[in-house]
Amino acid sequence: HSATMVKAGIYLVARFTPVFGEHFLWFWLVTSVGILTLIWGSLFAVKQTDLKAILAFSTVSQLGLIMSLLGAGSAALHYEFLDKNIYTVAVTAAIFHLINHATFKGSLFMAAGIIDHETGTRDIHKLGGLMHFMPITFTISIIGAFSMAGLPPFNGFLSKEMFFTAMVHVTEMDIFNIESWGFLFPVLAWIASVFTFVYSMILVF
Repeated sequence: HSATMVKAGIYLVARFTPVFGEHFLWFWLVTSVGILTLIWGSLFAVKQTDLKAILAFSTVSQLGLIMSLLGAGSAALHYEFLDKNIYTVAVTAAIFHLINHATFKGSLFMAAGIIDHETGTRDIHKLGGLMHFMPITFTISIIGAFSMAGLPPFNGFLSKEMFFTAMVHVTEMDIFNIESWGFLFPVLAWIASVFTFVYSMILVF
């Protein structure tokens, strides 16, 4: 449920993008809401002390990332002569990260459930040193967390790189008055990615 059913809204946005994507309001609304959700979720995830709360806010953050990619990709529908690679990179990254998120977040939530079951708590201040007692859970957790953080060679790294590529490409377009506020997209994306790394490491340590 945590990794898959929350994607229903993302699926609807993806399906409606070919219909509404040519309008500037769709681009600005979907991309901006996505970026703000990404950074808001990242900031709140860092402040949590409950394992599942960290993962819940990280899910909000990751859904914002996917949403912003779908918004950015819609810009290519506006002009026929616009470079289709921008649309391809952004939308491919969105679908790729959607699948990646389902795999690493599903495993992380199950690992959190196992830790809660075995230790009787999800408070990170009371947890530590479980690597020696629960090596399999630790291995699954570290793979999931490193993928969520976007570290190579895990699958999250590839989709994060595609995300950054798409955000940089957006600033190069000369439609929708992007030249005025477009520079904020890669800046906010970078800030959010830093906090993504931080809450992933909090989870591991």
